Amino acid sequence: MPLLRQKISVLPPRLEGLAALATNLSWSWNREARDLLRTIDPPLWRETRHNPIEMLREVPPSRLEKLAHDPTFLARYDRVMTWMAGDRQHDRTWFGRRNPDVGGRPIAYFCAEFGLHNSVPIYSGGLGILAGDHCKTASDLGLPFVGIGLSYMKGYFDQRLRADGWQEDSDDHVDPIITPLVELRGDDGQSHLTVVETFGRPVYVRVWTMKVGRVPLYLLDTNLESNHPEDRALLSKLYAGGPDLRLRQEWLLGVGGVRVLRAVGLDPGVWHANEGHAAFMMLERVRELTVAGMPFAEAVAEIRSTSVFTTHTPVPAGHDAFDVDHLVACTGPVWDEMGIDQETFLDGRRPNSATTWRSSIETRPRLRCSPTMARSSVGGPEPRNGCTAAAGWPISPRRSSGWPMTGSRGSPPSPRSSRRYRAAGSPICPAPPTVRWKAGPCRPGKPFA
Repeated sequence: MPLLRQKISVLPPRLEGLAALATNLSWSWNREARDLLRTIDPPLWRETRHNPIEMLREVPPSRLEKLAHDPTFLARYDRVMTWMAGDRQHDRTWFGRRNPDVGGRPIAYFCAEFGLHNSVPIYSGGLGILAGDHCKTASDLGLPFVGIGLSYMKGYFDQRLRADGWQEDSDDHVDPIITPLVELRGDDGQSHLTVVETFGRPVYVRVWTMKVGRVPLYLLDTNLESNHPEDRALLSKLYAGGPDLRLRQEWLLGVGGVRVLRAVGLDPGVWHANEGHAAFMMLERVRELTVAGMPFAEAVAEIRSTSVFTTHTPVPAGHDAFDVDHLVACTGPVWDEMGIDQETFLDGRRPNSATTWRSSIETRPRLRCSPTMARSSVGGPEPRNGCTAAAGWPISPRRSSGWPMTGSRGSPPSPRSSRRYRAAGSPICPAPPTVRWKAGPCRPGKPFA
């Protein structure tokens, strides 16, 4: 029995399709699919907080048998199954119809959080919601698209009101059994797919995957017995701890994410960093090219031409900056593999502190310091954008000094997030006119296909 099917063990043969529906998050943005699931057991649907897997595991078998002989329910069920079958076909999508011969090199979308549905609590706010909407829109459009993030099995945090009206906070744990998450193992059956060196010891990285419509999402996890006890919880909680933990999380997201994609056999044509948390992704790709023999200057130019960056917060407080000594301990000696020295790696402006690092892959063939991790992404990608005009202003190529709100305003990048994804070796594919990449990826009620 497939791993996803094992999550829901008992279903009448006539309703077997509910298992496939519940284990792919595409139901969450289809109104008729949501209504069908709610109809199965409305009180239990509310009690499980709209989690179809948990509900189907707990609903009485007698209720399912009754629905399996209910003509009204079965008519709705069949309509949803017809939609689901079409939703899995790539050639019926906007991208598939217009680019039938393009494929093989997807867009790799890196983000520190993904807001897909409350049953998978690996997000905290707007950054995650936008990332989730990008995945859903990419699925509807049929874009070749994969998401890379962190698993956060202890979630973010939840707020509840007690019976006496007092508010209390609690962890919102992610249970793989009642979510669409499936562990992805290596060809040899090993629980880890890659290894990332940090702070002088190896960290083994496990991967969980789930489907968001047509889009696969890969989530990294370090909770393995083979890891040092201090490293097992590195990726367990969203936005927890101080700068040291954030530095390790971002290093694992960027470097580990690239290596995971290599391990599963994917060779993206475009690499999209949604906010500066994923900046190390560009550094790892420069390292790959230089290790393969490409000169450093050419490697930087190559990475710039295949990268996209989106920022969300136009103020310094919204972005990470790290202590130089901690950065060296976390990443070193990566500069040796890249054929440069440590001073070149850390070279550049330190406007606020002589001991604060801000890396950047600039237009010049070297790594240059700049105010934040966001700037580390800004220097690298050729297309840069903000999710709003205000967010786009500080990353304008013509800004005189990065984050300080002084100097020439220049021309801010488009507030729309990547109207074009330029894949290496593929034709440029402009987004359809119905797509709007502002606060959300599209206007409500506008079909994609």
